[in-house]
Formats: sequence, structure tokens, C-alpha cells
Amino acid sequence: MKKMKTLLSLLLVISLLLTACSKPVSKNNQTGNEGTPEATKTEESKTEGTEEMTTINIRVINPVTNFDKVLDVFYDKVKDDPVLSKIKVNLTYVEGADYADKLNLAITAQEDYDLLFVGAWHGLSDKINDGIFKDLSSYFNNDAYPGLKAAFNEDYLTANSFNGKTYAIPLAESYEDIKGIIYREDLREKYSLPEIVDYTTYEQYLEEIAKHINDEGLIAAWGVSPTQGMTEFENPGYDNRRSNIYMYNYGAKFYVALNSDSTKVLDAATVGDDASHFAAFPELYNKDYISDWYTDLTKWTKYINSDAVSSNDDIGAAFDAGLYGATYGTATEWVSRTKNIENTNPDAKLGFFIMDEKQRNFEPGAIVSNMQAWNFLCAPTWSKKTDAVMAFLDWMWSSKENHDLIQYGIEGEDWEAIGDNAYKTISTDSYVMPGYSFTWNPAYIRYDSAVVNNEYANKVYDYMYNNDTYNLSPLAGFNFDQKSVETQVAAISAYTNDAKFEWGAYGENTAAKIKEYHDACEKAGLELIRAELIKQLQDFLDKKISN
Repeated sequence: MKKMKTLLSLLLVISLLLTACSKPVSKNNQTGNEGTPEATKTEESKTEGTEEMTTINIRVINPVTNFDKVLDVFYDKVKDDPVLSKIKVNLTYVEGADYADKLNLAITAQEDYDLLFVGAWHGLSDKINDGIFKDLSSYFNNDAYPGLKAAFNEDYLTANSFNGKTYAIPLAESYEDIKGIIYREDLREKYSLPEIVDYTTYEQYLEEIAKHINDEGLIAAWGVSPTQGMTEFENPGYDNRRSNIYMYNYGAKFYVALNSDSTKVLDAATVGDDASHFAAFPELYNKDYISDWYTDLTKWTKYINSDAVSSNDDIGAAFDAGLYGATYGTATEWVSRTKNIENTNPDAKLGFFIMDEKQRNFEPGAIVSNMQAWNFLCAPTWSKKTDAVMAFLDWMWSSKENHDLIQYGIEGEDWEAIGDNAYKTISTDSYVMPGYSFTWNPAYIRYDSAVVNNEYANKVYDYMYNNDTYNLSPLAGFNFDQKSVETQVAAISAYTNDAKFEWGAYGENTAAKIKEYHDACEKAGLELIRAELIKQLQDFLDKKISN
């Protein structure tokens, strides 16, 4: 009966969907649906063009290989469906390095695309505020689109809303990727070092490995990326959030404290601020603890690569080649690096040290998360085929079988299942779909075979993908509109990029460098950004209360 209701609901969209496809898209004629699916339009429009096919044009980031054979399976599966059988999918990709420029060109020229991958770093919020993408809210939590309704829960949609609406479909598998240190477990065992369970035992590991750099053919005990530094290392970031303090990076990194019931912004502080900006923060944070963290990092620099600040080397690739004893990474990177290093050194084993203690102990609710994705799919306002696009996405996310087909390819040919929640790739060349740019969703998870073969990895992944691990941040869904301070943000961003505090680069000169940095930021308009951020955050909280 439920299936029949779904079919009847989808039949309501078919004729307009097909009518739209019979007319060419005019690049000078924008037609936004203003958040209302075409299915709700008048009965007269539902009787036209019932025999026409429609082609939906989709563009994603990074290479897709052999998608046509998967589409053939899709077409066969839906050949008797009155809506989906009338949809043809044309999916193209652009390499990551060129994507931002090609995206901007597509928007400027209103190119014939009905769905576009857009990263948060592509100026997504600005593009939404400029009216470039459609409000897709009413396609979700809608019985006419049961796949979308099941795959996107209310918290996830709220966290990824813009101005309270869904303009961008979030792509993510977990709400956060557990952060840690990936290290050579085989070297730890070789030198009879204690298991790495805290920062003390990690320091013991680095100390010993540093003595055997030449013996092991290493560049350094710890490889630190020039673009990443020692991000999150010994950072009270997770404790911050558990204490109702949230970091926002708009030029400078502002740490924003809320009151206990999350109704009021107490203050926003940045490194080097006067003590008055920290006075309202909770105990242990009511001082410039950010400067203290940067100062403490300097004691670790003796273990890292000497060119960490300036090098253009790919630290991850160098670690995979066996040139470092440890590197910063996430749980998913740990698994991928495990497979990579086996290709160069079959005897190597990798361990993973989770930096946050509560996560290390797998405590429920340890992560206060904004649940925000970095990757999104958006429908341009000038597209007239949004119903068709959403019907296809609804199908893709309506079952594990459908999702697996699009993400992994043809079972038995491209991949094979391991139990109910894992998979193994049969051929790395036969089918490639960058899931992060099209298919990822928290409702459909399969562990890589490398996870299945590692008891601890299984435990970490089970924890990472468990909803009970997370609490939704009270500021989830907030997006800063920086137009009024974009000049100040740009100027301070340049200072921040040059400062390199997260590399522990300045030793005993750290305090002086922080003062120099803060003085420059103040001259560039730090207070204007701070005031605007506090204002917008408070407005956001006030609207939540009123609703």
C-alpha cells in the first residue's frame, strides 16, 4: 500500500516534468520554483507532453569512470516506472583544480545544468544569498519523495540550512571524521615502546623514533603539512564545544562563548585579545587560552620536519612512502593510508591515536557538532528540470541497493559485499564515482574491507557513524554574511595565513609574534568583524527562540 501511495504521488509530477523537458532552457529566463515542487501546480499543466523524455544535466567534481554501464542498469530497473523511465541522466565532471573557475563560468553564462556540485569553499553561502540556487526545502520531508525523506533527517537538514531553508543538498557520510595521529605501529613494536594511549606515550614514541631517523630512512619523526600545521593537536577544540564555545574563522579565528541555555552570545575572542574579551567565558577559558595553546605547541617542533612552514611537499604521500614516523590525519585517512603504505612496505602497520580523550574512550555524546557538510549539490534557478533531478536523487537514496549501484558500481563486477555493511573493490579501474561529490549520505554506509580486517578500526568506525556520538550544536545552521566586512576579512586572512601559529614556529618569540599579529589585525578592522559576527549570531539565536 505504501508503495502504491508513493507511485500515485510521483505520478502527479510526471506531466509537468516531461513538459519542461520538451522546451529548451533559455539562459536569459530564470525560473526559480521558490521552494515549491512543480507537482503542486495546476491540473491543466499535468496533461501535456506525457510521451516526451527529459535529460537532466549534472556536473560533479573529479573524474567519474564508466558511469554509462551503471546508468544502463538504472534504466533497466526503472523501465516500467511512469516517471523515472522518462528521465535520462547526463553526468559530467571537471577536475578539482579547475572546478571553481568552471563553476563561476557556468553560473555567469547560465549554462545548461540542472544540478551542480558546489563546495562550501566555492563561496556557497554568497551564491545562495545572490539568488543563484533554488530553495529545495519542500522536496524534503515530503511523502512524494520517500527516499529523500528517509535519508535526510531533520537535524541534518537544519544543520545544513541557509536562512532556514534547504538551498544545498549536503553530501557527507559521517557528521565528523574522527581526528588523530596516524603513526607506524610496526616501529612502535620494533623499539618496544608502550602503547600510545595519551600525549605522554605519543611523546615517548616521537622521542625514540627521532633517535632512529637515519636507521629507518626517515625525514623526521613527525611529518607536518605546510597547509595544516599541528591543527587540533592538544587543541581544546572539542572541550570548547562541550563548554559552549564555538570557533569561527572569518579572517581571524574567533572563539564565541554562549550562555548556559544558548540564548545569548557572551563574547567573541581571538588570540592576543585583551583579558576583558575572555572574562565572560566559563572557568578554565576565562583567559587567553588560545595564546597558551600556541605557546605549548613549540615544545613539539623538535620532532617535526624542519621545512614544515615553507615546504610544498605532499606530506601524506611522503608518509605513505615510509618517510615519516607519524602524521596528522583522520579515521578515514588512517584506513586509506594503511592500504597505501602496504603497496610500498608490506611489513608496515599503522596505528591511530585519537587526540580527544572522550572520543578515545568512545563516550556517547562526546562530539558537539554543527553537522555541516563541506560538499553539496545545488539546483540553479534557471533550470526547469528540478522535479526530474529530485526524482532521480530520490531513487538513488531510496534504498541501499540503489545507492550502492551509483556509488560502487555493479555488484559482482566492480565490487563485492562483505556482510551487510562492508565492501571490497574488485577492480580499481572498472568504475570510479567520487562519492563525496554525488552520492554520500549518512543513511548508507559501507565500511572498506580494510576496516573489517582491523578490530580497532571497526570500533572507531562504529563510534564515528553512531548518531549517539553527537549532539547538535545550538549554532548549527548559522552562516555568516560577510559582505559588510569582506575587505577586513580579506586583509586579516592574509595576516593569519602568514602567522603560522599552529606550527609552533616561533619558540620563545611566540608572545611577541602574537602581539604583532593582533596589532595588525586591529588596524585592519578586527573589531568591525567581531561586532558583526556577534550581531549576526545573536540574531540567529533570537530567531530560533521566536520560532
